[in-house]
Amino acid sequence: MQRFLILAIAAMLPTTFAASAFNPAYVDMEKVFQEYYKTARADKYLREQTDTYREYAKTLAAQIDGLKDRFEDLLEASQNIVLAEEVREGKRQEAQLTLRDYESKKRQLQDYERHRKEELSKQYEKRRNSIIEEIALLVKNVAKKESYDVVFDISGKTLNGIPPFVYYDESKLITDSLVAELNRGHEDELRELRAEIEDEVEPVDPAPEE
Repeated sequence: MQRFLILAIAAMLPTTFAASAFNPAYVDMEKVFQEYYKTARADKYLREQTDTYREYAKTLAAQIDGLKDRFEDLLEASQNIVLAEEVREGKRQEAQLTLRDYESKKRQLQDYERHRKEELSKQYEKRRNSIIEEIALLVKNVAKKESYDVVFDISGKTLNGIPPFVYYDESKLITDSLVAELNRGHEDELRELRAEIEDEVEPVDPAPEE
């Protein structure tokens, strides 16, 4: 009886395995993220914010340079023996006030730079997380619709610098279809955003001929 039961279970195994065949799909999440129009839109926003911050930082830096030059001129005048003592004393006092303003502006610029970096980092993380959530939701919906058991991310590498999948069935790679779905109706906007990025990249001078 026991032997008959074992044989019966063994006979059922191929059918059971076929009925529950593993059905995976694969996606390059990094590529999907980079080619999503909302990622390009977020990049544009952050570039504009960076430019705004940079312009204000330049204004502060120019004020600091002006105060430095003013302090040096006043210090030199305060040591000019041609001038009367009371004039030189006035120059010394003015130099001290200018030096305080100079040091205060330097601290202001340092604080501003630190705040700017923190603020840009927070904005980037917030937008990045929102985009990743949208992509993950689409992947989940596609997996349910196509009856995928699991969707593997093939982007990146392991700690040893090795691709996570040495081989996979490329017919089940859904990266391009996800990108197309995410950008549906926004193809023109994506092209415009990419064109703006290309315009902002300065051309590299060709190497001189020998």
